[in-house]
Amino acid sequence: MIYKIIIADADQSHAEALAAYLKRLDYKTAIAVSTKQLQTLFTEYKPEFVMADAELLKNGMDKWFRETKHLNPLTRMIVFASPEAIDHVMAELMDDAFGFIVKPVKSMPLDHLLHQARQAISMQIQLNQFQQELQELLHTRRLYRQLFDEMPCYLTVQDRDFRITASNRLFKEHFGDEIGCHCYNIYKHRDSPCVQCPVATTFEDGLAHQTEEVVTSRNGTQYNILTWTAPIRDQSGRITQVMEMATDITEIRKLQDHLTSLGLMLGSMSHGVKGMLTALDGAVYQLESGLKRNDMPRLAAAVNETREMVDRIRNMVLQILYYAKYRELNYETMAITELADAIMSGVRPLAAKHGVALKLSVDPVLEAIELDSHWLQSALINVVENAIDACVDGHGSRPMEVEVMFLPEGGRGILIRVRDFGKGIDNETREKMFTLFFSSKGSQGTGLGLFIAHHVITQHGGAIQVDSAPGKGTSFEIRLPLRRPSPANFAL
Repeated sequence: MIYKIIIADADQSHAEALAAYLKRLDYKTAIAVSTKQLQTLFTEYKPEFVMADAELLKNGMDKWFRETKHLNPLTRMIVFASPEAIDHVMAELMDDAFGFIVKPVKSMPLDHLLHQARQAISMQIQLNQFQQELQELLHTRRLYRQLFDEMPCYLTVQDRDFRITASNRLFKEHFGDEIGCHCYNIYKHRDSPCVQCPVATTFEDGLAHQTEEVVTSRNGTQYNILTWTAPIRDQSGRITQVMEMATDITEIRKLQDHLTSLGLMLGSMSHGVKGMLTALDGAVYQLESGLKRNDMPRLAAAVNETREMVDRIRNMVLQILYYAKYRELNYETMAITELADAIMSGVRPLAAKHGVALKLSVDPVLEAIELDSHWLQSALINVVENAIDACVDGHGSRPMEVEVMFLPEGGRGILIRVRDFGKGIDNETREKMFTLFFSSKGSQGTGLGLFIAHHVITQHGGAIQVDSAPGKGTSFEIRLPLRRPSPANFAL
């Protein structure tokens, strides 16, 4: 690097002598013999050094130097003065000058002072670079932190023990901001790691993995999430942590589940529709032949059969609409004992088949309830059948028995408790059991029954809760109002 230096000295011949010496040391020099010339050269030249006679710096030139140094902050000023004036000059310019030297100037002190000044400039350049790099790094970190926090998905960083070491804003809002908690406990409310954990797999093979899960937030809301994992490595390439990104796809799954449930319903009804249409064709044929023969008994039978088929088709259409779109419930008043008997009649064959005892109790205080008998009976039968299946699955030392109790609830409602003594269920199953197509029965279950039961009960203005633990059986508590709720829209 070639350094530029301005020599400011009213004695031009002395300045030229210094310039000649400095040129031999590879400095690029310029001479100013007045304060005005110094000001002009400084602005144009932007030197690394100003070597000035103390006499030339009088009359406010020190103030000018401080004010204009921002044009080249690296500039270092060296002041020379006579022996008798050097102490006074140092006291006046201590804050502005880099160094002082006695006039006449000797080469060794000047060389040493210039060497120190060059080192100071070099260190300042490095310091400026470090500061700039640090600012860029801090800016980048703030940017990454902002991106991490504002991502519209759940982001966590986990260690090998599946402890969360960092999480973004959305995750904290929905699942809490506890650092060091286990992922499987926060997400799944489990006490042990998931069997097929993508984070664990990424730690093993260093690759990104994807999975779909159902998780529960701290306020009990369930979300369908699609997760991706990615390894975080240290400088040696060792995987130290894994980042997991989870996207909320609940609304997409709701739409897919709705369409799937509609397809399943249409598929299951197709044979019934075909049979009814065939029967309706037969009734029309009887009607036509009866008209031709004026056969009144045939006509009456044809009309009755036609009416029956039309009613069945109407009911079928209403069932399809129930899945496809909101359908008004057909409320009627029904005695509680009649409702209880209808449910028991619906489940006795299944209970008898598997040797499960049914115990029914109805509080005599309860009289009647307003309900859609068709849908609510179907929903409650689903719950009781689930309890019977739990007894069969958990058969062993536990009683093969299901209790169904109808109890008053606050004077305006009814509590229906369905209790089995089966094997019980864990937290994860309990949280997912009312979601569409979730079944703890493997290939033996469709995953529709409890989902539909939950929806029907909710549509009646009620609620269903589950109390269970592995090895302790399961208790369903269904709370319903005795009178129909205010009109409201419900949808699958």
